Amino acid sequence: MKPRRGRLLGSICIVGGVLVTVSGVLLDSQTAGAASADTTAARLANGLFAIAVLGLVGGLLGLRGLRVGGPGWLPRTAFVVTLLGLLLWIIGGLYLTMDASVDQPFTPAGGLISSLGMIVLGIAAMRSGVLTDWRRFVPLLVGVWFFVQIPLQIAFFISAQGSPSYALLLGVFGLLWALVGYVVWSAAGEKATRS
Repeated sequence: MKPRRGRLLGSICIVGGVLVTVSGVLLDSQTAGAASADTTAARLANGLFAIAVLGLVGGLLGLRGLRVGGPGWLPRTAFVVTLLGLLLWIIGGLYLTMDASVDQPFTPAGGLISSLGMIVLGIAAMRSGVLTDWRRFVPLLVGVWFFVQIPLQIAFFISAQGSPSYALLLGVFGLLWALVGYVVWSAAGEKATRS
């Protein structure tokens, strides 16, 4: 991958990650104390989320372009699984722009599938040694967050409020994906310096 393309994909992912965080905060502000989550603002926040996830795809493409998982079928499979999960997130976000109060399987399945893919990609990245220092842990952290936040959601939000905290779930997810963007951006910059 050309360094300029890597920097662009990293920048797109950073913006996407920040927008995912913003959409989580907006979703929480709309559901707090509301009789129904189907408000215009909630539908717009879900639309923002769907658009933001497109930016996360940029980060995933950047990781693939940098070959952070090394060669072989495992990182390729992890890439495809993560991409499938992100596409489900996009479909779910777009679906919720029409009716934000409906239960649908796309966003939860997308979160689970993309997280499993990122865990596998993260393990492959740590084994390959393409990323150095703290950056080699970032893809794994993105994948693990989904499973870390579940008990937190159950203990502090779902049991107390009856609904999850989107600011916690998407806020941290967005920040971790923005960090993926920075990893892609900085690794592409190092590649340009070495060339």
